[in-house]
Amino acid sequence: MVAKKEYSFIVTGEVLNAKKITNHVDQKRGYSNSILFFYRFSWPFFLIAPLSHNKGNGLKPPKTRYQLGKDLKDLIRNRPWIILLLIGVVI
Repeated sequence: MVAKKEYSFIVTGEVLNAKKITNHVDQKRGYSNSILFFYRFSWPFFLIAPLSHNKGNGLKPPKTRYQLGKDLKDLIRNRPWIILLLIGVVI
């Protein structure tokens, strides 16, 4: 399909008047409708799937204290992370 070109198709085998037989394809509206369709019907699966597979019989991580100071020291000593941070700030 080519952008900004109107396409049409003819329905055969239907007993309708000439205006109803020929339909024009609106690409922008069709794309928007397909995205809306997938949004409406896919979000429940994204919510249900993780909940349905959680049986609770896995190993639970041990409770650990959150150590902000240690984490910050690790980030400062991590040279690739600093380089990526500087590149991200500059760009």
